[in-house]
Amino acid sequence: MMCFDFDDSIGMKLSEIGKPLLIRCALNPSQVKTFTEYPWGKILVSSYHKLINPEACTFDQDGYQSIAVTKDDIVNIEVLPE
Repeated sequence: MMCFDFDDSIGMKLSEIGKPLLIRCALNPSQVKTFTEYPWGKILVSSYHKLINPEACTFDQDGYQSIAVTKDDIVNIEVLPE
């Protein structure tokens, strides 16, 4: 059972359930909880460094948010090849 109504626009966006998807969202960084202190600057600088030097190591961080992701937060949905 899908947790969204198909009549809702988010339900329509997620109606591709069952296929591998990549869902990109624009989230408020102050609402995202991470497991390290001040990760956003480290991520930004290491991502920029990777653009300049493809051999550079990047810093990435897992995180979560406990508030709902709204349909307006969804930027792009891409169906991935199976």
